[in-house]
Amino acid sequence: MTGQRTRRTQVERREETRRILLDAAFDALVEFGFRGTTTSEVAHRAGVSLGALLHHFPTKAELLTADMRTRSPIPNSRSRFAASSVRRSRTAGSIGS
Repeated sequence: MTGQRTRRTQVERREETRRILLDAAFDALVEFGFRGTTTSEVAHRAGVSLGALLHHFPTKAELLTADMRTRSPIPNSRSRFAASSVRRSRTAGSIGS
């Protein structure tokens, strides 16, 4: 009898994609800094399309804010900088690509 693989749920697939994107964003930030990190670079590093990245994180600011939140030592913390960055990016349009 062969082992059957259990199909992952949509929630599991979504969470894995988000985790991969956030890890790629962190790596790009470390290597290139904020200005040098582009959504295209993050998508490339994550092995997903730019459209897939933008589906999960519509702007560079939202992507990097989510990354900071997942790495914060304080659960559910929101820094003033992160929150204001997202607000500014929404009013100014999409950042970087």
